Amino acid sequence: MLDLNLNQFKENLAHFTGTEAYHKISLGKSVVTDGAKYVATQLGAFWLFDAISSHIEFGDMPEQDMYFSKLTVDDSSAKLSIEDGDHNQLAQQDIEFTDFPLESIEIWSKFERGRWHHILPSEY
Repeated sequence: MLDLNLNQFKENLAHFTGTEAYHKISLGKSVVTDGAKYVATQLGAFWLFDAISSHIEFGDMPEQDMYFSKLTVDDSSAKLSIEDGDHNQLAQQDIEFTDFPLESIEIWSKFERGRWHHILPSEY
């Protein structure tokens, strides 16, 4: 587990309301915003963006311009679900073990300018 003050992390997370840059940290044609990179770096969650990208770019998903992912943690396991925006679940992945410190997090993915942009809802 990372040495992290979760209260300070959540306070910092609330300040991401846009992005100044896009960062390549994941598979395929994916980039992340400043806020999403902060999540990946501070929480050691690069794997989360790889999981989302693998479903969206390489999975059997209906083609659309935006997806909504949510990771829900229960003790040391988690469930990743990806929806279409109308609360229709398109993909789900059970994660047998994780030390992800938050109870849940949402990541939105939007296809724009030939690549997937993974963003925090507050950055949209």
